[in-house]
Amino acid sequence: MKSAIGAFLGAITVAGVCALPVAAAPTADHGIITFDAPGADTKPDDGGNGTLPSSIKDFGVIVGAAHDANRIYHGFLRSPDGRFTRFDVAGAGTAPGSNAGTLPQSINDLGEIAGYYIDTNKRRMDSYAFRREK
Repeated sequence: MKSAIGAFLGAITVAGVCALPVAAAPTADHGIITFDAPGADTKPDDGGNGTLPSSIKDFGVIVGAAHDANRIYHGFLRSPDGRFTRFDVAGAGTAPGSNAGTLPQSINDLGEIAGYYIDTNKRRMDSYAFRREK
């Protein structure tokens, strides 16, 4: 399932799920960008798998989760030029069919990512935060 990001009157709609404010120069082009995170299950009607963006920054960086064909969540960061970085938090579940894994929720202006992960064995949810190394 592709995620669509559209700009309209200074707002961005992510996958039809949430609207986030966006600062854009008056001369900036606006439109819809669709993308699939690498490894995301793209089969239609396959139980909610796909690309699940959760946060976008004014400078165009997007974080979210990709739900793969094995029903595991993997975190992703999409740069403004379309490059992806996939990541999994240590301790996040990876057993096929578990619906466990890494679920980023937000990114701040410093590039720090916060979210949670689900452990397959204990079905425990813990939070995490990543900071860029200096």
